[in-house]
Order: sequence, then C-alpha cells, then structure tokens
Amino acid sequence: MKYTPRQTKTNVNVTPTSPVKEFFVLTGGLLAIVVAIYFVMGLAVNLLVPHLSVEFEKKLAGLLMPGFGQDARFKQQEDYLQSLADQLQNHCAKLPYDFTVHYNPTPQFNAVALPGGHIIFFGKLFETAESENELAFVMAHEMGHYANCDHLKAMGRGLVLVAISTTLFGADSGLGRLLGNGVTNQDLTPNPAKPEMNNED
Repeated sequence: MKYTPRQTKTNVNVTPTSPVKEFFVLTGGLLAIVVAIYFVMGLAVNLLVPHLSVEFEKKLAGLLMPGFGQDARFKQQEDYLQSLADQLQNHCAKLPYDFTVHYNPTPQFNAVALPGGHIIFFGKLFETAESENELAFVMAHEMGHYANCDHLKAMGRGLVLVAISTTLFGADSGLGRLLGNGVTNQDLTPNPAKPEMNNED
C-alpha cells in the first residue's frame, strides 16, 4: 500500500495577518506605552517638584548647569537687570530665592528662568525693549515661573524624555544627545562680543 501524506488546509508557517498590519499594531502599542510612561512620570514630577527645597534646587543647578556667574564684560547690562529683579523682589510677593540675572548677547528675543534663581536675558530682547516697564514686565513673568515651579517641572519632564529616548535608542544616539544638550546646556555661553546697552526709556 502506498502512503499518501495528508495535506494541511493552511500553511501553519505563514501568518494569515498582513505583516504591515502587525508592524503598525506593534508600533502603535509601543508608542502608546511610551506616551503612558511619559504621562505618568510627568505627573510624578509635577507632584514631587513643589516639595523640593531651594537649597536642593541650587545643588541641582550646580550639577546640571555648572559655571554660572555674572560676566564682567556685561556688567552694565547685568547690574541694570539685577536692579529690576531686586526691586520686584522687594516690592512684590517675595519669593524664597536670591535671584541672579545674567545677560547673554545671543540674538534671541527671549528670557528664561533656570533652577537656583538664575534668570537669563538674551540680547535681542534687551536691546529692542522700548521702556523699563517692558523689561520689568518680562522680569516679573520670569520670576512668576518660580512661584509655580514651572522651571523645575519643565526640566523634570525634559529629563524624563531623555531617559525614555536613552532606553529606546541608546545613550549614544543622535536623539539622546540632542535632548540631553537641550535640557542641560541651552546655548547659554556668552558671546565675546560686547554690544552697546540700549538706554531708551
């Protein structure tokens, strides 16, 4: 008697589902997990930050952004901006910080609040301000970030994003380096060129 093997109705070695569909399902699932982790850790950062002391914040600033100090090349600009910060601190709601204002001649129309009470004013914003009131308004806005811990929350979420990208792509990936530089550096090194101070009121 000749043996005739029975043929299977389907090829068990080939999935009936489209590989493209499986790719999008797996990618979508991974993305959903990453978003959920980012959301949960971001929420944890928002809950933790208000309990951090100012002294701890200063130590954190020293670790993440070393070398802070007012630049003698821009003493005139920094003294003027520092006086605005001191007046606002003394006559408005006093915050538990010893604010230090820095002038950065980079042509950016911006100012930033950083951990430890460091406020950076960029050159274009300072030079194009038409009155002291405008500068005081911007200064008060930046100081307001400290009242709500916005500067620490933003840095915390940035560190969470760096941690996730490092886990997924490795510490040496271009994305990881880009995010890491964005969180810790922010191109705050002063330019050697000393611009003239705008004295318009």
